[in-house]
Amino acid sequence: MLLPVPSVEEELAGRAARGEEIVLATVIKVDGEPPSHPGAKILLSRTATLAGTLGCSEFDSAALADAGRAADAGAPELRTYSHHLGSIEVYLEPYPAAPTLVVFAATPVAAALLRWAPDLGFKTLLVETRPERLKDASWPPAITSLADLHSALGPEVFVVHTDHDAEDLVLALETVLPREPRPPRRAPREVCRRRGALQNPEPGRARHRCPDARRDRAICPRRHRREPARKPHPQARHVRPASTFG
Repeated sequence: MLLPVPSVEEELAGRAARGEEIVLATVIKVDGEPPSHPGAKILLSRTATLAGTLGCSEFDSAALADAGRAADAGAPELRTYSHHLGSIEVYLEPYPAAPTLVVFAATPVAAALLRWAPDLGFKTLLVETRPERLKDASWPPAITSLADLHSALGPEVFVVHTDHDAEDLVLALETVLPREPRPPRRAPREVCRRRGALQNPEPGRARHRCPDARRDRAICPRRHRREPARKPHPQARHVRPASTFG
C-alpha cells in the first residue's frame, strides 16, 4: 500500500511547528527551457532534501549545497542555477530553529513550563534521569540520560532546573553550561514582534506589555504608561524628624 506523500507546504508547516531549522527554495524565474518552472519548490535541511523538487537532480543538489549558507545568514537570498537547457533564479528562504528550553526534573513546575513554553516560541526538552518520576502517562517523551542531551540541543538554549534537591543537579548543569544557556526571563524578540508587541497601537494607549519593555524602552515604540508622581496636599505641613530639633 502506497502512503500519500506530503506536499512541500504540509511538510513546511509541520517542521516549522516543531521548531526545526529548514530552508525553502522557490523558483521565481526561468531563462531558456530548463527542466523547471516558476513556482517549483523544494524544502531542505542543511544535509538533506525533505520534500519537493526544483525539476531535476542538478538544481536540487545546487540548492542543497546553498542551504547551509542560507541558514547561517538567517536572511533570504537569491541564487541562479544553470543547466545546459537554461537557468533558473531561486529564492532561498531560511526558517531558523526555535530556541530550545531544557526543563530538568519532572515536577509540577516543569509540567507548567512544558505546557506554556511552546506558546512563546520555544522548543521544549524534558530531562529526567529518575525513571520512577515518569510513570505518569501525562509526561511527554523525556531524555533519561545526560549523555544523550548534547545531541538534542539547538543553537540557542535556555535552561530551567525545577528540583534543587536532585542528586545530579551539579552534573546536569555542567552538561549544559558549555552551551552558554540563558534563563527564560522573557519571550524571544521574534515572538514579541509576531504578537505585535513592537507595533504601535492607538496613540496614548498600551494594551500589551512588551516583555522587553524595561530593557528596550527606547526600541519598543509602545507607550508605557507610568503613574504620575503624587503631589502633596497644599495644606500638608512638613515635620522634621525629632533628631533635628535642638
